[in-house]
Amino acid sequence: MSLGDRFNQFRGKTRYVVCRIFLHLAGDEVAPLLGVLNGAAREAVESDGDLEVLGQGLTDVCQNLLQLSPYWQAAANEGDVFWNEGEAGDYVTELFTDSAARYLSTPDFNEPNPGRDEPLSLPVTRNLIVMLTL
Repeated sequence: MSLGDRFNQFRGKTRYVVCRIFLHLAGDEVAPLLGVLNGAAREAVESDGDLEVLGQGLTDVCQNLLQLSPYWQAAANEGDVFWNEGEAGDYVTELFTDSAARYLSTPDFNEPNPGRDEPLSLPVTRNLIVMLTL
């Protein structure tokens, strides 16, 4: 820890670290991770931001990612350190919004709807990009 950080810690100032982690996984065994990600997201929304629930969801996601490490193709991260909580919150929002816009997280409403008698089929993915904003 640097002298400046120790001085700020002594004065009671808190550092806020914000980062976004990207992982590209490829292989036949990566599709089940979607269920883990969806489950963690669903619990996070239902808990209305309860830190214990969010932490458990993050732990589950990270544990599954580590188990799938042989399928990692690429990884990257970016982030910054802030002394102001408001600036850190704004940066989290910026990173999250950028991720959502970059990877088309909205459905395509121009695509025709399947008929009632058609069976639902979803293709199994061999590629998965996971982005965690912390």
